[in-house]
Amino acid sequence: MIRRAIKSFIDINIEYSIKYFNLFMPASDVGTPRRIVANFKEKENEIEKILTLNPELRSIFIELLKSCLEYSSDKNSWKNIANEFINKYDKND
Repeated sequence: MIRRAIKSFIDINIEYSIKYFNLFMPASDVGTPRRIVANFKEKENEIEKILTLNPELRSIFIELLKSCLEYSSDKNSWKNIANEFINKYDKND
């Protein structure tokens, strides 16, 4: 259910997804962090707009991505994507 929920929630409301996906952690499914990051990547332009309009969401977004990265020790491309997001938005503006 979580697999399908991730994509559906992001499609419905990215802002709420950023705020509440931390509730999926720790996940029982190893693929949950990867799916979160991959689906955020698909919505990168929308996320940039949301984080520009709501800078308070940046820290929530960064913490969620860090939580995803800590979940698994494997080295996959989704981790590179998560780190790229963190580097892009983890600024002290």
